[in-house]
Amino acid sequence: MDDRKRVKTLFDPRQDVLRFGAPKKQVFCPLCPLDITALSISERNGHAEQCLGLVDSDGDVTMEDITRDDISTSSGTPKEELTFSATPPSVKAEKPGLGVPIFLADEFLHLLDRGVKKEEMKVHEELKFKETKELKFKETKEVKEEPDEVYFSADEVAEVTPPPATKKRRAPARKAKQPCQSTMTTNDQGDMISATPEPVKKQKRAKKPAPDFKTIKMGKTNVAVDSFMHGPLEGISLYFLSHFHADHYGGLRKSWNHGPIFCTPITAALCKMKLGVLDEWLVPIPTHIPFCVGNDVEVTFFDANHCPGAAVILFTSPTKTAVHCGDFRANMNLVRELKLKLKQRVLDELYLDTTYLGPSHAFPSQNRVIQVCGDFCLRLNNMKMEQLEKAQRQATIGRFFSSPGSPAPQLRTLFVVGTYTIGKERLAVEIAQRLGAKMFAEPTKRRILQTFNDPVISNLLTSDPLQAQVHLVPLGKTRKDQLFEYLQTYKPHFSKIVAFAPTGWSYRPPRSAIEANERATDLQQSYFDFGDLEYKVENLDRNLERSAIEPVQKYNVPYSEHSSFIELRAFCLNMAATEIIPTVNMSSDDSVRKQMYWLDMWTKQAGQTVVG
Repeated sequence: MDDRKRVKTLFDPRQDVLRFGAPKKQVFCPLCPLDITALSISERNGHAEQCLGLVDSDGDVTMEDITRDDISTSSGTPKEELTFSATPPSVKAEKPGLGVPIFLADEFLHLLDRGVKKEEMKVHEELKFKETKELKFKETKEVKEEPDEVYFSADEVAEVTPPPATKKRRAPARKAKQPCQSTMTTNDQGDMISATPEPVKKQKRAKKPAPDFKTIKMGKTNVAVDSFMHGPLEGISLYFLSHFHADHYGGLRKSWNHGPIFCTPITAALCKMKLGVLDEWLVPIPTHIPFCVGNDVEVTFFDANHCPGAAVILFTSPTKTAVHCGDFRANMNLVRELKLKLKQRVLDELYLDTTYLGPSHAFPSQNRVIQVCGDFCLRLNNMKMEQLEKAQRQATIGRFFSSPGSPAPQLRTLFVVGTYTIGKERLAVEIAQRLGAKMFAEPTKRRILQTFNDPVISNLLTSDPLQAQVHLVPLGKTRKDQLFEYLQTYKPHFSKIVAFAPTGWSYRPPRSAIEANERATDLQQSYFDFGDLEYKVENLDRNLERSAIEPVQKYNVPYSEHSSFIELRAFCLNMAATEIIPTVNMSSDDSVRKQMYWLDMWTKQAGQTVVG
């Protein structure tokens, strides 16, 4: 072998440092095949010095039978005997006739040691960077916590129970995103293409199919009523919205484009204001004005006696008739209007609001409750000063004595009425009219009230809460603790609050009324009458003197905008539909079974003749 080749093979520092300096790989002695990975740097130097100390008498060292693959030449030549000259330390010499520098003992060890330390330094820096990164990630994970849970109270809930205290929870550790490792492969034509799988898109949860009572088949024309959370319905392009309550317009968005929505003008205005639905999809139709859709289907809206803009919908075609009640408070006036429009035709299907379909749900009529509340507020507001003074003195005995002849302080009462986003306003209007007072509502509620286009409401409204003696608040904010805070806001302008929470759920009828409803299986003529339960001012003013001095007094009054059990029975018997389909409380088989017990009974009784 050529001498130059032998020298380069053994002493090229770039090759040797790369071969033997990496601490993560096995390290062998460059002079013998011994594995010195486990030795320290100083021990490796000592071992190399021992190998270099093997010098013969001629000054040449011969190393035979070196079998390590790492020392083989890049040209693939056989491993050969390597020879080098021993020269005094730290001297760089040229072998005669070669012209190539020879690295001797000290310099060779220095190069080897420097290469190892350089690699160790590199690994140390990498480990330090990794530890710093992990520490920062750990600190970030410990600092980030889930925000406190926020509780919302729905406007349509009569009473909202304060939520239990909850502990803050640490956010679960997020998995680090794995880098996308692109792999390549070849197609049938031999071209290189990426074999990296495309990311899987998160599939949207499939919408539940619409219940049968959400669609009505009118011959060749199919329509959907209050069905917006189920997406576009197959075979249906005509949609109806009975009124603007969340459980009926749920799913309706400003991106709606599945078909025209027929509703009353008030409902259309609210859909545009609150939901951003485009005008091109809203078809406002006033009540009592027939209009045609599809193939010979005539539609008429009637006042549902529910919230402003709520409609009972009558569908008629040459072969079928159907009534969808949405949410309604039935009365005899509605029966007359529907029968007049039907013109002696049999009602084939009645889609009924069954919110209060149960014998225990008996409560007075709206008009009676409104009148009683108005009378009570007027009496409380006009109590004589001597009665107020007497009541105050009785309440403060033992705490302080009033000066003789000192005038009683003026007690100005603020009347608060709980309302829905839309609904229950009639009670507030009645109280304000009886007192000759103004009404106040927050800006959002005022904008909703203005969509009613009611001159009476417009004249009563004011934007100044101190000028109004009647305030409208969300029904879910009529708890006593909330009312105390509300009063503090307006002191000393108001000294006390009398609040009304109008809901049918809060009323417990006499046991005799419940038992009478439970026994109502044999048809009687009185069942065709809507009737009314007794409700008087005395139901409210039993503790009038206590009410006069307590800072906050709340009354749950049986004002409901849904039909009572007695009213549902009278409506079904008078309409005499061939089939009655419930639309509320349909979540369980037991609930459906209980409802169908009464509906099937009334369907049969409607065709019977009352004897005696």
